[in-house]
Amino acid sequence: GEGQETTDVNERREALEQEQQNLAGKARKLAQKLAQRAPSADKDAKEVLEHFRETTKQMDEAAQKIREGKLQQAAAHGEEARRELAKAAEKLQVSQFENLEQAVEAAEDRGQQIAGLQQHIREATEKVLDEAQKRDPKAGKASKLNTQEMQKIRGLAKLQVENQKAAENLEEYVQNVAKWAESTNKKEAAEELKRAGKTMKQEHVADNMVTSAVNMAQQEFGEAREAQAKLDKTLAKLNSSLRSANGAMAQTKEQKLKRAVAD
Repeated sequence: GEGQETTDVNERREALEQEQQNLAGKARKLAQKLAQRAPSADKDAKEVLEHFRETTKQMDEAAQKIREGKLQQAAAHGEEARRELAKAAEKLQVSQFENLEQAVEAAEDRGQQIAGLQQHIREATEKVLDEAQKRDPKAGKASKLNTQEMQKIRGLAKLQVENQKAAENLEEYVQNVAKWAESTNKKEAAEELKRAGKTMKQEHVADNMVTSAVNMAQQEFGEAREAQAKLDKTLAKLNSSLRSANGAMAQTKEQKLKRAVAD
């Protein structure tokens, strides 16, 4: 019994370590390909390359910690690798746009999608809890939710985690677009984009989404509602800045048109 369990655990750990090493190998190859393709790369490509290298380093560390049986530390390195990969992806995402106007527009679209999904999560959570309350006045207490209601809440908590990842990625993306706006002397748009990034960082958008998801999963609905109410306000503020950034770009577009007509 006990010997078999130890063997099973060791086998699972070895499989996990192998999987992590394979991933690190793929990331390393990708970084090498990128370096070969762009030997005289511009600043952005170099930053992407740097993120890929850091991803590989963190994956190697994770494999090492799995080998040592330090799974908690391995998970921390794995999470850091995921973050670095997300940063590289957002950098590449910005570079796909031909002009700054498109990149700013995409930022506003993504902000609205995140706010829309957040509103859906809040309203759907309220609906489940209201219906449970009607069924049983004591149902506000977690233990009184039935299986079907708990299933809905778990599904919403999962959605909340997805939205948190989208918000984290948007924060990185907005910072990159703000740098682009600054480098092309679009001061007003750059200021608004920086303000949007600051709002997300200072008001802990991603962290509050994690709190909301955890509270929902643990059936602590008072705290979940609190986190969701905070998020609604913050996302409205964020989208206001992204809208203004987009507006600033539209103004410069109009000015260009007017000048062209005048010429």
